[in-house]
Amino acid sequence: MAQQAKSRVVSALLTILLGPLGLFYTTMWGGLAVTALALVTAPTVIGPVIAWLVAIFWGDSLAKGSTTTRPVPEETSGRIEVLTQERKNQDRGVLVVEGLAWLALILLAVLWLPDQLGRVEGESALHFYLHWLGGER
Repeated sequence: MAQQAKSRVVSALLTILLGPLGLFYTTMWGGLAVTALALVTAPTVIGPVIAWLVAIFWGDSLAKGSTTTRPVPEETSGRIEVLTQERKNQDRGVLVVEGLAWLALILLAVLWLPDQLGRVEGESALHFYLHWLGGER
């Protein structure tokens, strides 16, 4: 599926004003991940601030990397291979940023959040969540 071009100005305005919710303009899954990160870390002040900043930079990165398909003039057809490689490198960068955001969310959910919600010392995060979701806490 072709990616629709995104405006960097619109992305910047949405993410600056709305934070993680503004990230939905450029990526749905990233918007969900960063919004969840902001909500999970809401008891702290620094967590939502970091999520807000991540949304701004990630949204700009994705908007900058989006392209539109246009007819290629014959005189530039020799550059197609170079442009294709540049696009692959940009896609790898976006995947790395998305992967790091998911990793941060998982680490928060496993390492930090259970302790904030009252995990007993020595209890695994999985065991804690099973009990917590089951309403035994």
